[in-house]
Amino acid sequence: MFAFAGFVRPLFLLAVVFLLAACGGGDSSSSSGPAGPPGSPGTLTITVSATAGAGGSISPTSQTVEHGAIATFMVTPEAGYSIETISGCDGSLDGNDAYTTRAITGPCTVEAVFLLNAYTVSAIAGTGGDISPTSRTATHGATAAFTISPETGYSVDSVSGCGGSLEGNTYTTGTIISTCVVTASFTPGIAEVRISPVAPTVPLYTTLQLNAVAIYVDGSSQDITGTAAWSSSDVSVATMSTQEPGLLETEAEGQVTITARLNGKDGATVVSVGSPQLISIVLSDDSIALALGESARVTAEGHYAGDVNRDITQEVTWVSGNQSIATVSTTPPEAGRISTVSQGSTMVTASLNGLTESVQVSVSGAALAMVNVEPSSETITQGATLQLSALATYTDGSEIDVTTDATWASDNEAVIAVGNEAPNFGRVAGVSSGFGTISALIAGFTGTSLITVLEDPNAPKDLTLRALPNVILANGVDSTELLVLVRPNDSSLGVIVDGTRVDFSADDGRLTLSSVFGTTISGETGMAAVAKGPAGQTPVRAFIDGTLAEDLVTVRVVSSFATVIATATSVNRSIVNGVVQAGSSFSLSITNTSNRKFNVDRYEFTNGGVILSQITDPSLIGDGILEGGETIGIRTTLSTIQVDNGFAATFFLSDPVTGQAFSVSRTY
Repeated sequence: MFAFAGFVRPLFLLAVVFLLAACGGGDSSSSSGPAGPPGSPGTLTITVSATAGAGGSISPTSQTVEHGAIATFMVTPEAGYSIETISGCDGSLDGNDAYTTRAITGPCTVEAVFLLNAYTVSAIAGTGGDISPTSRTATHGATAAFTISPETGYSVDSVSGCGGSLEGNTYTTGTIISTCVVTASFTPGIAEVRISPVAPTVPLYTTLQLNAVAIYVDGSSQDITGTAAWSSSDVSVATMSTQEPGLLETEAEGQVTITARLNGKDGATVVSVGSPQLISIVLSDDSIALALGESARVTAEGHYAGDVNRDITQEVTWVSGNQSIATVSTTPPEAGRISTVSQGSTMVTASLNGLTESVQVSVSGAALAMVNVEPSSETITQGATLQLSALATYTDGSEIDVTTDATWASDNEAVIAVGNEAPNFGRVAGVSSGFGTISALIAGFTGTSLITVLEDPNAPKDLTLRALPNVILANGVDSTELLVLVRPNDSSLGVIVDGTRVDFSADDGRLTLSSVFGTTISGETGMAAVAKGPAGQTPVRAFIDGTLAEDLVTVRVVSSFATVIATATSVNRSIVNGVVQAGSSFSLSITNTSNRKFNVDRYEFTNGGVILSQITDPSLIGDGILEGGETIGIRTTLSTIQVDNGFAATFFLSDPVTGQAFSVSRTY
């Protein structure tokens, strides 16, 4: 057995040497420790290194793996680069840029090499030109240039693609980062400009729409009416509208050349502007009624194509259908004037360019020939009056009094006045010394009269009538005093003669006058008037016959003086939950619209008939007197809250003459 042991030992040593030789390979310096089972403290580990050239990276830069394991590295090109080659450790690259080695049995190195990308830039040219070269190869981040060459008759329309720009005929791309295409398009040039219609004729006053078409070198065409520049060779004959392209506007008869220009190319046509086209004749009258001896002028207006109207009275031919009834003048400047010959009816016709229009003329009896005012001259004194008459004389010699039909006027109203309303038509009055002409106008005829006014300082000039009071009670007893003051022409030196009569009138039956006239003492007079009729307003007139001195006053006859008291209210009311709050105020003012004086007896403010406030102190209610034209008012302010049962304010008044008591009240 000893001998057996000695035999086996050499064989064991030989086996260990063999195994070591099989695992070592080259680079034995990177291994460490004796071989042993994997994962055991004696396991063999190997370092795999990685390097990357310019343009990318590889990670990690080294890995330590166990003997027989594999190593994986991520290969990452920089922007614009791609992997050219990767080698070492017998590995392979998958589609995700991961490089995986073979089973590692010894130290090795993975090496990555990167390549700067290159792209193809293609060029495409449309019809009418060329682009060269048709393609270029550009590295990442570089630019490429192309030459653009239009054919004869064409121009560059647009060049685009690859983010470039055109300067002159050179198109330079932007920074190239991928394959792209440059495209050039070309626009055909204009070979000819044509205007239609060709050589047209257009009537004066009208417009004509011209159209322009561009014929291009490639045979295509395009309407350029709106883009062409239009011009006229003679703007006195025709102009081109600045608002509507191609619209010709005629100015005068003649010929003119119209040109349309675009991109240096012209087209032209000759336009003839002919006579205006008359569409209709319109006369100033459809029918005329004339009295025998009268004449009237009819005018004619021509309506032409182009919405133009003008007077053609002197151009038309005028003809009367019956010259024994009416004739018409054909001689300028009186062309169209119709004159009557005898009574009857006929047609007068105007003709031009084959068009006619007629007016019916009816002739009636004699026409007014003149107006005379009688007397034609007269002298009156200041303040005196005179009745003039107007006489109308007709073409047949007859005369008619037209005093009430005429319109009367004075050319010097400061000296002489004239009435122009009933019943004073033609009645003149001397205002001051001097001269004045009075005229009577009727149917276009005027008659005149020269009036001389002599100074009379003592003659009545005017008078003033007053009624005191101007309101009385309709009780058959209450009365008013009618007072008259007469003033002379010369207010400084003139004196109204005592005994001058002043007449009074009150015609509606409500008043009884104590007399129908009075006589002056120191220029004054007067009388009493008693109400005898129903309530209403009665005008009373006082006048001095034969003079301008007169005046009018209105006396009111009333059943209650309350009718002459006007009222006005204001309220400032605060309501909470349907209750009127303290501090709310109510005012009532009254105005005496007459000249009669009344007593103010008291004031009351009530709510639903319950007196909330009463004032009897005269000092608080206008001193207890309401004069004519005077206004007094009282404001009541609530001191406590109140339910609104109907607020009212009332003034209690009385008339000191008749004793009538009355009240005026307003509710809120």
